[in-house]
Amino acid sequence: MTVNVTGEWRGDWAVSVPGTYAGNRPVVLTLRQSGPRVTGQMTMGSQAEGPIGSIEGTVSGDIFTFHDLRNRLTGRLQVNGDEMAGAGTNAGFPATVTLHRQP
Repeated sequence: MTVNVTGEWRGDWAVSVPGTYAGNRPVVLTLRQSGPRVTGQMTMGSQAEGPIGSIEGTVSGDIFTFHDLRNRLTGRLQVNGDEMAGAGTNAGFPATVTLHRQP
């Protein structure tokens, strides 16, 4: 059974580059699902940074995988009810992603 990820998801995108940088950035995904295909918009960081832009991905069972259209950001998240969490990348650097569906 495939989960449905349609809706707005908010949470943290935590990047850690040993010896260089570590930090959390707020992230918002607004998703629309049709069958296994998912499209949507992504915003990360402060208002000044603005939207990342369009994303696309797929859902298989309880796993949501996605990337932005520039292929700089990727994610592979496990969905559990109104939460999803897993691994991401930002310009090749690893990240931990935790999101919560908004009411």
